[in-house]
Amino acid sequence: GDTWIVEELDLEKGVVRIKPFAADYYTQAMQDSELNVLSLLQAHQHDWGRKHLGRVKVITKVTGFKKIRFGNMENLGLEDLDLPARELDTVAWWISLSQAVVDSIRQKGLWNSDPNNYGPQWKHLSATIRERDGYRCVSCGAKENGKAWDVHHKVPFRKFSSAQAANDPANLVTLCPRCHYQAEQRVRIQSGIAGLAYLIHNLAPFFVMSDPSDLGLHFEPESPLADGDPVIALYDMVPGGIGLSKKLYEIQDRVLKAALDQVTDCPCESGCPACVGPVAEMGEGAKVHARAILEEML
Repeated sequence: GDTWIVEELDLEKGVVRIKPFAADYYTQAMQDSELNVLSLLQAHQHDWGRKHLGRVKVITKVTGFKKIRFGNMENLGLEDLDLPARELDTVAWWISLSQAVVDSIRQKGLWNSDPNNYGPQWKHLSATIRERDGYRCVSCGAKENGKAWDVHHKVPFRKFSSAQAANDPANLVTLCPRCHYQAEQRVRIQSGIAGLAYLIHNLAPFFVMSDPSDLGLHFEPESPLADGDPVIALYDMVPGGIGLSKKLYEIQDRVLKAALDQVTDCPCESGCPACVGPVAEMGEGAKVHARAILEEML
């Protein structure tokens, strides 16, 4: 199809001006989301956790967009946006994993959704690195503007067996938030929860005969929706809901079984668009971790 670029966006008047634009990439929105439960309609306890159906308020804010090259899914860069938050009252289906399941996967060495513990001296060490780098981003040269820049591990922290080795000053650099995000996208280890969420979100439309854009996705490794347990939620993108999430709640086992079959049968090594997400876009894949979670659930 044809590609277009937005020249002007007037939210107050509801006017968007676009023009034809020849490009070898498409854009993908980056957004923060928050999901609050208004009322719980149904819930069921499983050995691995709980499934829920409820009325929710979803608050989303677009913070920017990525430029993704057609074909190989290469990330060509990021652009910042400052748009107002949007609210949607709808119906959601969400699943939460019990701490017992998380512990079981962790004991196998397959849980990688925990936040990193950089050690007790991290605050002092990060201040030292920022001073060493002149309080500037080593990538773009931007100087701190009242807020401390981030300190980034060039080789990911999770690749090391000890914090001491990971926190060698030679492995640390100062980056502004924008450059830090770009660096993390290139090297971050995708969490099993993120991979599983991607997989379920892509499979679900086939079960409810909908377009992928009819279902929104929200996931958190530590969610207040489940007292800090991991959560994956799909919600109807229509105010009040149109029955998609309710159907998914009812046929949950079929969806999860299809997800396990897909991640098991997919011939890729560590992730691709057909299973837990493209490695080129998401970083090092979470295929083995997503599969381990599904095996615990089924």
